[in-house]
This record gives sequence, structure tokens and C-alpha cells, in this order.
Amino acid sequence: MLPATVLFLVLLAAVHIADPTTVDRPLSLLREGPWPVAGYALFALLGLIGVLHARSAVRLGHGVGVAVPCIAVVLLAIVALTPSFDDDHASATFALMGLVFVYYAARLAIARSPWLLAHLTFPVLLTVATLWASYGVWQKGFIVYFLLAVNLDALPATGRWAEVDLGGLIRPRRKRRKYHLKVRRR
Repeated sequence: MLPATVLFLVLLAAVHIADPTTVDRPLSLLREGPWPVAGYALFALLGLIGVLHARSAVRLGHGVGVAVPCIAVVLLAIVALTPSFDDDHASATFALMGLVFVYYAARLAIARSPWLLAHLTFPVLLTVATLWASYGVWQKGFIVYFLLAVNLDALPATGRWAEVDLGGLIRPRRKRRKYHLKVRRR
């Protein structure tokens, strides 16, 4: 998942460097401007990251929590395949961002993580940082934040940091106890 995330960030930066006017545009408008291939590639990479996140959720045994990454991939597909100014596009975009935000808020609350307050205040901090000057900058900042959260969430599935507890953000897996029954024969 990390290589796909790095590739997404490099491609996003390359588009912004090649055409600085794209900085203020939402991600979906990159499909409709002079960079359609890059726009679709960015959505494809987000879809790949979503599928890999769902796979890691299954591997980590998140139970019902596996449904959230799967629903997120479906919502992302709707966003990627609908025109930017369509009502379904806008609804799916805000549903996707809201779903991922609430999912991580719930995960952090259940873990009683000290990171919960930072997570809950992030949208406001991002709004202040961007001075709400551009929805495109705000949206891409939110996407990068979600990519960070998804990669941290999936990190234990890779075997890296399995023993690290980042203040309750990532909890190590508990070892299962094995019970052996001895049968006596008379």
C-alpha cells in the first residue's frame, strides 16, 4: 500500500508542478482538464489503495470494520466515474469523506487514543490553514491526511511495527492462547 501511496503523491505533485493552476482544482477536475490521464491514474491509485486497505482489514481481523473500506471503494468508484458537477458525484464525495472520517474517529475512540482530539480538530485546522481559499486545496489536504491514516492503519498487517503502540493508534495483536486437552485412558 505504501508504494501506491507514494506513487499517488508523486503523480499529484508532478501535475501541480507541471500546471500550477491545478492546485486550486478538486481532484475530479483533473480528469476534465489538460491532464485527464493523470486524473484517472490518481483515481485508480486511490482505488488500489482502498482495495489494499480492505485486504489488510481482513488480514487484521477487523470483523465488521472490513465493510467500511469496501463501501469506501464503491463510493470512490462513483466519484471517479461521474461528472464533476453531477449531484451523484457531490453526494458520493461527501459521503466518502464523511465515512472515512467517522470510521477513524470511531476506531480512535474505541481504542481510547489520545490522537482522537487531533483527528476531530483536523478539518477545522485544515480550513484555517487554507483560509478556505480553495476547496481543491482543502480536499487534497484531506485526501493526503486519509492516506496517512490508511497507511498507519494497515501497518500491522505488513508485519512492520507490530509491537509498537503509538499512543493507542496502533495496537499490537494479542497472542492467542492454545489449550491442549489430555485424554486419560483407563
